[in-house]
Amino acid sequence: MTRLAHNITRIALLILLVTMLAVAANSGTVHAATTLNATTNLALHKPATASSIISVDGEASQAVDGTTTTNWVSAIVEISWLMVDLGEPAAIGRYRVVHANPYETWQRASINLRDFQFQVSQDGQNWLTLDSITDNLADVTDRPVSSSEKYRYVRLYVINPQTELSSRAARIYEFEVYGDGAQDKTSRLNLTLHKPAAVSSVYVASQKAPKAVDGLTTTAWASAISEKSWLMVDLRRRTSISGYRVIHADPFETWQMASINLRDFQFQVSNDAKHWITVDTVTDNTDDITDHAVQLHGRYRYVRLYVTDPQTEQVYRVARVYEFEVFP
Repeated sequence: MTRLAHNITRIALLILLVTMLAVAANSGTVHAATTLNATTNLALHKPATASSIISVDGEASQAVDGTTTTNWVSAIVEISWLMVDLGEPAAIGRYRVVHANPYETWQRASINLRDFQFQVSQDGQNWLTLDSITDNLADVTDRPVSSSEKYRYVRLYVINPQTELSSRAARIYEFEVYGDGAQDKTSRLNLTLHKPAAVSSVYVASQKAPKAVDGLTTTAWASAISEKSWLMVDLRRRTSISGYRVIHADPFETWQMASINLRDFQFQVSNDAKHWITVDTVTDNTDDITDHAVQLHGRYRYVRLYVTDPQTEQVYRVARVYEFEVFP
């Protein structure tokens, strides 16, 4: 009888555990932010080589170190290249290049890479061009690519480094490569793009809420000078959410300081725009881009950035958001 009672107790505990898990799965329980595989930069910290460097301060590895405070700079030549070994063959669906303009002392789009190609290879010797860019002036190149094969090596092949004739070197602050699984494609669909947006306040009329969801980093929302502020977007229907992305001010302002990026803020969701659930909390931020995954059960219609401390700069304490993106 003792053994029977013991087994019955174990079965009862097991049933209770399963019930609790089922309730949690349907209660809208929010979990902490985790790494989002769909947005994993395959080139980050991978071995990189270049055709040339202008100095030891501009080595190839500095284009894949995950920071925009360093960069690769080629010698002054017409044609150059930057190659990354991903370590193993991978399906590739997107690449991203952060150019020089926002980070150089002289801010001119003419110093961005002008003509270049995104190439892939299985052996590091024979290259296939997946994308070609000509007459570029954008500060960031972020483009999808497709191929039926997997490739281990990726390369930016620069045909024309820039239109500035006085300093014709190729400059790349970050070179990023992303995968091509079904999860990757759906996760990068920006749910907030051109959706209705509202804010707690605006600094000037040209920096209203829609500027943070227009898909451009040439415009931004800026709040009034205040400790706390918020930016809310109506997704128009309830939807699953797996991550969000905030592009901060540092790369795009005349004064380039990480201290003007949002410092302390929360990513929140709601179904009535009144009662909010905090999904992710960021404190002491200095990054130019916040790209976080979230795990939550349930679908939500409204998303919000709730800013509790706009920046560390005491003289001009406004919240600035150049883009606010949310992914399914």
